Amino acid sequence: MKLVMFGPTGMIGSRILNEALSRGHSLTAITRDPSRFSVEHEKLAVVAGNVFDPANAVFQTLLPTMIQLGILTEKVDK
Repeated sequence: MKLVMFGPTGMIGSRILNEALSRGHSLTAITRDPSRFSVEHEKLAVVAGNVFDPANAVFQTLLPTMIQLGILTEKVDK
């Protein structure tokens, strides 16, 4: 199955990513900062993008995808 994931560098996103890859799924990980992403796998593609920017190529990435997984969190200033 082809999956797209937003937020693959977070605590929950990284666990879901590893589980999906271990089950043999092809995954496109969309992250604002690919330099923070260190996972390598033959079925993994990393794309720079921001889900909050509709002009971004992120949405073109979604078109051929069967299922989208969104792990979005809001940062709270304390």
